[in-house]
Amino acid sequence: MVLRWKWLILTVTLAVLAGGVAYTWTRTPLYSASTELLYAKQIDIQNPLGQTYIDRSAQQAEIEVVPVIVASSELRTAAEKLMDRGSSSAGYSVTATLQLALSGGYSNIVTITAVSPSPDVAAAAADASAQAFLDWGRENARQQVSDAVDVVRGRLLAMADSAARRSDEYKSLQSSLRQLELLEASVGGSFTIITPASRPSEPFSPDKRRGIVVALAGGFVLALGLAFVLEQLDTRVHGETQVVEILGLGMLGRIPPLTRTERAKSPLKTMVDPSGPAAEAYRVLRSNLDFAAVGDEVRALLICSTVQGEGKSVVACNLAVSMALAGRRVTLVDADLRVPHVHQYYGVPNARGVSTVVSGRDEVGEAMVRISLTRSPTPIDSITVSAAGAGERLARVRVRGSAHASPDRDTKPVWRWTDGDDAVSLRVVPGGPPPPNPGEMVAAGRFGELIRGLAEDSDLVILDSPALTAVGDATALASWVDALLFVADPTKLRLPQLQRARQQLSQLPCRKLGVVLISASHGHGYYSHSAAD
Repeated sequence: MVLRWKWLILTVTLAVLAGGVAYTWTRTPLYSASTELLYAKQIDIQNPLGQTYIDRSAQQAEIEVVPVIVASSELRTAAEKLMDRGSSSAGYSVTATLQLALSGGYSNIVTITAVSPSPDVAAAAADASAQAFLDWGRENARQQVSDAVDVVRGRLLAMADSAARRSDEYKSLQSSLRQLELLEASVGGSFTIITPASRPSEPFSPDKRRGIVVALAGGFVLALGLAFVLEQLDTRVHGETQVVEILGLGMLGRIPPLTRTERAKSPLKTMVDPSGPAAEAYRVLRSNLDFAAVGDEVRALLICSTVQGEGKSVVACNLAVSMALAGRRVTLVDADLRVPHVHQYYGVPNARGVSTVVSGRDEVGEAMVRISLTRSPTPIDSITVSAAGAGERLARVRVRGSAHASPDRDTKPVWRWTDGDDAVSLRVVPGGPPPPNPGEMVAAGRFGELIRGLAEDSDLVILDSPALTAVGDATALASWVDALLFVADPTKLRLPQLQRARQQLSQLPCRKLGVVLISASHGHGYYSHSAAD
């Protein structure tokens, strides 16, 4: 999957990386400075030399409210009064952080951190916020003691008569008042600064190295996820290997695809360019078919494909020529009665053919076109098709070059089809006029008799059939042949079509010889067209 989507993965990764780098490099640098506070319980005025009882719950409660107090607007206003007037214009933020204790809860260390685009402002804001918090704590504690002093004094004033002043309560209140007055004078709060803020030398954000790593990793993960999603949604066939694996057939050959110019000129590459790479590919296919058919005599061979337009008719016509040139008596039958193509490629009439023979209107000999193949002794660049059938002779000539070329011109000879007695024989049975019921016609017993009769008089009968998944004709034709050759063009297939073709192939009664791939050659080797001389 990574190899198939490598360009997508690379593009997305680089795009995210570029975006991450741009974002990191354009962010405003931020500096951080911290001031540490220590929580310490005040000395007991009543017993300054003795052990002071520490209420852990009260201590934790007092520590836990520090972040809320530091973040309050009242404390921020007080801190700005302690800073220079121009410092606040740079902008800053202050937070308080509590540290966990090993025994559970929070430790007695509180860190006040200030963040600002200016390193000087960050340090000043941290110290000012810490000092404002200490002042607030001291003032709050002093106010609590002052309120207690006022309450005690009020009680003492209420005891005006001499009898009340001699009571123990009055004496106790006087003692408490003196202690509160001493506490009011010495109150200082529970926190002290142990580490003042220092001016930071480098910004902590943005971390450019970390930003690059995060952008690269995030882009790669995003690209992989996108590739995985597209892989699930993509139904294209990726490469020849996937075709062979899905079909479960061995590859017998690779045929180069025809360009539009070549198709318009002539799809019969075995004739118009016998020394070219396409003709060589068909000769390799012919040899591989001989090996694939070892052990079983194949007299009738069906050629089909998954969908229309993959090139099965072109393969059937060229393979028939290649087999005939090898000295075999070959009969080519156009069994695609819906959209016949064989007559177009050979340039023969289609008024009579399989449809008229099976329907009983014509005999096989009347519909059959006999074509002779021989090699031209002169460098005349032309194709001549001589066909005999129904008592008439048809001569059709297609000239690709000058018919008056000089005999001594240094040009390699080309193939010419003539009607000579010494020529190699190739018989063609066109499809004939399209019938209204082609599916029933190819499944009829008369069609099977036609194939058997042709096989008795030929070394090999090649049938060009409709696409396997389009209609059911190929399934019916499979019962009349000995073997099947499958043609596949990966560029024109989708995975569901290929999987459906495999399912239907497994149900066919004939032998499956292998698959022929329509694929651009990766090199023609020594015997390429350029090296033919």
